[in-house]
Amino acid sequence: MDSFTQIVLGIATAELCAGDKLQRRTILYGAILGTIPDLDVVIGQFLNPVDGVAIHRGLSHSLLFFGLLSPILGWLIAKIERGKINFRTASLMVFWCLFTHVLLDMFTSWGTQIFWPLPDRIALKTIFVIDPLYTLPLLICLILAWRKPTSALRKKYVLRGIYLSSFYLLLTCVLKLYALQQFKNALQEQHITYDDLIVKPTAFNCILWNANVATKDAYLLGDYSLLIASQLLLKAIKKTIIFHNNLVETLILKP
Repeated sequence: MDSFTQIVLGIATAELCAGDKLQRRTILYGAILGTIPDLDVVIGQFLNPVDGVAIHRGLSHSLLFFGLLSPILGWLIAKIERGKINFRTASLMVFWCLFTHVLLDMFTSWGTQIFWPLPDRIALKTIFVIDPLYTLPLLICLILAWRKPTSALRKKYVLRGIYLSSFYLLLTCVLKLYALQQFKNALQEQHITYDDLIVKPTAFNCILWNANVATKDAYLLGDYSLLIASQLLLKAIKKTIIFHNNLVETLILKP
């Protein structure tokens, strides 16, 4: 997800893990820890463009990296906040802030190599990298939480934000399964045999879905909207095309 969302999630996670000990300093620690995995883009600036893209969400988004870094940063935080938080709690806070970062990224189209050095990425492709409907409820609840005088009340509001954003994330999974089935039905009705079908949301929403279809000798592109009526859907996907033997054809999807 985008950096701002990861910072918000990092702050929320830090507050749940150590809000009673660090009080409002969880803003600082959560923001930093929520950003750390994406610092691999800095290393990518010193590599060629292809390698720079390839390493993003690799080692820095892996359980191996979290396992090694958590006790180191936990020890450092415990030293800085001596008498407020112990090594174990600080290390757990670090781990969960890092882990929730990669967990959210797993729902995006790019995915993560959470089991690095294994090469495969886990990408559920249910949410776009920027989605206000995920971020805003969590942000609003976080702002409301910081107006509360006690850690118990702050935790209550932060949990509400986590529940709302997580429910939306779960909803995107359901909507993706529905959209996936619509694409499969359309391909079956047109007697199109395919080798691979990738379905993902378009920018900033979970209503309009895009499909990349690989057949034996062609690639198909398609869009499906959850809101457009059947008589309008055909117009909406007129741009859907098959590039094959220099011909342009239209793939018709029916709701």
